[in-house]
Amino acid sequence: MSMLGIAARFGMGAATVLTMSLLPVAPAGADTYSAVIQGVVFSDDNGNGVRDNSEMRLPVVPGQVLLEGGFYGGQFSVGIWDDPYGDHNGGWDAEFIFDELPAGTYQVEFEPYYECQFTTPNPVEVRVERGRTHTLNFGVRCATGVIEGAVFEDDNKDGLFGNREYELSTPVRVFRDGVQVASRRGRFLVEELMPGTYTVRADVPAGYVATTTTSRTVTIRTGDRIERLRFGFQRTPSVSVAASPTKLVHGNSTTVTGRILRGSTALSGKAVRLQVRHTTQDPWRDVAQVTSDRDGRFSFAVKPSRNLQYRWSFVGDTTTVPGSSSLVSVTVEQRVTATLSTTSMSVGRTATLDGKVSPAHAGQPVVLQQNVNGIWRKVAETKLSSTSTYRFRLSPTRAGTYTYRVVRPADADHALGTSPTRKLTVR
Repeated sequence: MSMLGIAARFGMGAATVLTMSLLPVAPAGADTYSAVIQGVVFSDDNGNGVRDNSEMRLPVVPGQVLLEGGFYGGQFSVGIWDDPYGDHNGGWDAEFIFDELPAGTYQVEFEPYYECQFTTPNPVEVRVERGRTHTLNFGVRCATGVIEGAVFEDDNKDGLFGNREYELSTPVRVFRDGVQVASRRGRFLVEELMPGTYTVRADVPAGYVATTTTSRTVTIRTGDRIERLRFGFQRTPSVSVAASPTKLVHGNSTTVTGRILRGSTALSGKAVRLQVRHTTQDPWRDVAQVTSDRDGRFSFAVKPSRNLQYRWSFVGDTTTVPGSSSLVSVTVEQRVTATLSTTSMSVGRTATLDGKVSPAHAGQPVVLQQNVNGIWRKVAETKLSSTSTYRFRLSPTRAGTYTYRVVRPADADHALGTSPTRKLTVR
């Protein structure tokens, strides 16, 4: 049995090589040598076995077709030509032609040298008659696609991989039909991809915010190279917060301070907002906006009327992604005043201890305590008036020095408030 062999290589730098053999199934005989077998190898991107208008022909290189036996009784070399119109100059082309063949039945077969899938029958039996041309197309899907790109630290938040910006060693995953087919890091190169639609997804590094999309969908045909996929991330600014003091009496002030950095670099000229809320169930609201100095520092004085939580929030700008601090809690004690009507009196007389609680807690209890041998003991209790004032009457029955104070218990809004101590001498 005689054999016709041909080698074909796809373009775009692909390493795919196909071998085509024409095997006469029946002796050709001495018929006139005018039969032709021609066709193309095409990238069957959708895998339907039909060459659609959008599917490209794959270039091939010159090779040999060997014919043995039959009328010839020897070996002859037949080329693959780069000109389908008959110039026969040799070279690359997307069309193969076997002309001046004896009439007969041949078997045409491609043997893939690289990973390819055939979407049309292979081998194919072909019957050609004298003076007739038979057209034969071979559809293939070959693993020659490439996806190239990088994950980078986008210092200026412009979405472009600049000369002074660096790669980030964060995972990049490639999926096809929901199944992961590759994983890379940093500057990535994924090769030997079959035609199809792929999703390329970059993981968001801890402590970073994306400045570009984190997922791209690309369609690959045989020989395609998808280049310069870029995934940018910027380190979230580090924003600190502190308050001094963190516990104060109602009516006093505290200063909330902070600093904004990216890594170890101070960020100057950034507009930072001081935000406040009462409990974790409440939304944050803005109190003030300040600008960071050249050392990245800022501060603001506040006078809270109840227990509050504070934080600094940077909403981001054209060059820096947003960032927020943790929270600092400031506890506000109720202010309790206490005034004795007299500091000295005789046994059998009565003194009064008057005062006020701020902020107002009308109708709420206050407790009179006396220090006995170093221990504060409850003596009496009353409720605050509509103006948040109180009065206790003191009538000791024995001579001595009595030490008193008034306590307003803590509630959801305020810490416990304690008046200054007051001493009453009874003679």
